[in-house]
Amino acid sequence: MAGGNEPHGEDWIRSQPASHFTIQIAATRGSDAIRQHARGLAASANDDVALARVQSGGETLHALFQGRYPNAQQARAAMAELPAGIRENGPWVRRFDSIQQSMSPSQRP
Repeated sequence: MAGGNEPHGEDWIRSQPASHFTIQIAATRGSDAIRQHARGLAASANDDVALARVQSGGETLHALFQGRYPNAQQARAAMAELPAGIRENGPWVRRFDSIQQSMSPSQRP
C-alpha cells in the first residue's frame, strides 16, 4: 500500500509490468466516493490498492484496483476471496497494459 490508509496512484499503475494482472473493483464518474472506498479497502487489504483515472466511452472515470498478479488465474483466485460485498458489485480481472492504455492521456508519461 502507498502508506497508511492511502491507496497508490497512477504512477504505481504505470510502473507495473504490462503483462501482469489486477482486479478492478469499481469505476465511477466522481472521485469522492471511490476515494473513500479506496481508503477503507487500503486499510483492510493485504494487497496493493490503487486509484487511477481511465478513459471509457469517451469519458473519464475514477477506477479502483486491488492486487497485482503474474497471471489471470491467480487474479481470479484472489477475486474469489474478496468480501461478498465487493464480489456482488462485479469486479473483474484486467491486465495492466489495458489500464495503462486507457489512462487519461494527460496522465501518461
